[in-house]
Amino acid sequence: MEVSVLKTFLELVLIPFAVGVTAEVVADWLIQYIKDKSDKK
Repeated sequence: MEVSVLKTFLELVLIPFAVGVTAEVVADWLIQYIKDKSDKK
């Protein structure tokens, strides 16, 4: 029983955390990309 509880906890906490971190990294990259594009014009 404890293993399934731990697995559920990991899925509820780690997956949203990983998604949030990935979204933040992608957002930072997009901002840099847009800045570079506007600087070159």
